[in-house]
Amino acid sequence: MRKKILIGGDWQEASESFIVKAPFTGELLAEVCSADINEMSLSIACASEASEKMRSLSRFQIAKGLRKIAVGIEKRKIEFAETIVDETAKPINIARGEVERGISTFNLAASEAERFCGEVVPLDIQAVGKGKTGWTKRIPRGVVYGITPFNFPLNLVSHKVAPALASGNSIIIKPSEKTPLTSLLLGEVFLESGLPRNALQIVPMNLNHLDTVLRDERIKMISFTGSDKIGWMLKEKVGKKVITLELGGNAPVIVDESADIKKSIDRIIIGAFVYSGQVCISVQRVLI
Repeated sequence: MRKKILIGGDWQEASESFIVKAPFTGELLAEVCSADINEMSLSIACASEASEKMRSLSRFQIAKGLRKIAVGIEKRKIEFAETIVDETAKPINIARGEVERGISTFNLAASEAERFCGEVVPLDIQAVGKGKTGWTKRIPRGVVYGITPFNFPLNLVSHKVAPALASGNSIIIKPSEKTPLTSLLLGEVFLESGLPRNALQIVPMNLNHLDTVLRDERIKMISFTGSDKIGWMLKEKVGKKVITLELGGNAPVIVDESADIKKSIDRIIIGAFVYSGQVCISVQRVLI
């Protein structure tokens, strides 16, 4: 099965592609299209256009769209869970939990969209400000570019998409080449949300083309979750762009004399070895 990518609100072929295999069985899952420099440039142009549309939407319109995405995931949650299992080899119970988390993330973002506001500032701290009040307003950045890892292909994508849309931005997602199918499924749900169709684009791309993104001034923010090596490399290259980095964790557990030892051991084992340790907050060291 050949999977197209979501550019400008439409499913499009691309000049490049890569193969996705099930890591547990080795089964071929799909051939996925991958954007080249020209297709990436088109995606950025579409996102720039969408950012203006998103900026003009009312809060209730954005919140309504985000809740529709949550409902869409809910309706297809079996399909989402099975897709996550196929492309990550994640146990089904953890995959189901990830889907529930994705639903919750979009519902929470909808609530934030409704109350996302600035601040009223009294200016009478000096005589010249007597009887005066200032106010601030939060302005969307514009186009956000999100780079996501393989281990939580719905949850970590949702953590970028939902806040970006809630605050009136457009966003392009580059999913991991190991797990793009869940992101593409989210793209199908998004297209039924009623939000501008090009406000979310799912565009797999070889990292060799990343300089196109880093140089383009229309992209105002980069959000990256992944390895520290790639993260710090991006920070060096982005120039004046805003960048947020969620890199490798270093999660200790402290067990002191007040602890229930058996319960502590049980929880530490789960925290260290669940999903083979492929968790951002996986336990890495124990201090007793």
